[in-house]
Amino acid sequence: MRIAVPRRLEAEPLTHVGPYPVVSVSHLDGTKILLENDNWALLRFSGTEPVLRMFVEADSPEKAEELLDWLKGFVTAGV
Repeated sequence: MRIAVPRRLEAEPLTHVGPYPVVSVSHLDGTKILLENDNWALLRFSGTEPVLRMFVEADSPEKAEELLDWLKGFVTAGV
């Protein structure tokens, strides 16, 4: 997954996370996907454990759950 996810992000740059348009993407500390209305999602591999951490911030708990579900589907696609 540590190799496959970055390759997929490079080969197919994200334009949407679910129905939400991507405003920009930062690769400063993981991959932070900035969405409209100050919503965002972050994919970050741990440097000390075999773990991919997923964080989101959204303007509602339902939207946060929707973003997390989409990220889980994205990272596990093709596994």
